[in-house]
Amino acid sequence: MSVLLSLMIFALSLLPTAVLADESATKTYTKVTSADELVSGEYVMVANNGYAPGVLDGTWVTAVAVTAANDQVIDPTGGVWTLTVDKNGTILSDANGKAIAPKGGNNNGIKSGSYRWAVDFDATDETFTFAGQGDDTVKLASNASSQNRFRAYKNETITKSPGGYPCHFTLYKLGGGLEQVAAPHRYRLRRCEGGRHRGLCLQDGGCHPVVQGG
Repeated sequence: MSVLLSLMIFALSLLPTAVLADESATKTYTKVTSADELVSGEYVMVANNGYAPGVLDGTWVTAVAVTAANDQVIDPTGGVWTLTVDKNGTILSDANGKAIAPKGGNNNGIKSGSYRWAVDFDATDETFTFAGQGDDTVKLASNASSQNRFRAYKNETITKSPGGYPCHFTLYKLGGGLEQVAAPHRYRLRRCEGGRHRGLCLQDGGCHPVVQGG
């Protein structure tokens, strides 16, 4: 066994178990209850029919059924979005990194494209809406008659069919739910000076010998 391989094995043996298990840590998304809490980050957006946008798929955004309990969504199997928030609006990007935009021309529909949605918060039920800007008088909404999938729909389309186009979203933000992971120890390689150990050693406040095998 080489000295380098011995060092690698030794370093791994000293890592805290929590560091190695980080990928399996629980992800908890917590309900957003004010406009001020809407900042750039990772979210699950649940419409008032219990479905969340999934990913952009052609001319639709898929729908994902989401269960929330105690104002939290834990380890969702889909429906995770990245929201990029600034003073000009909010960019919505799905789990594949595709941002979505209204179809344009004040028409019903959705397409891929970086677009800043106008966000409005309703304090009475703590929900958000995502609307078009300029000539696009549309809102992101679920279509109850099309497998609850999502598109941008004109306000008049939504108004004509109450309940047919849920467009109010409860937002759940990732944060505070990730299990705390212990900070890894930092090690550096050095050549032992004197003493009974010789060769390269790892240092974490002391010197650990590296045993060379055949």
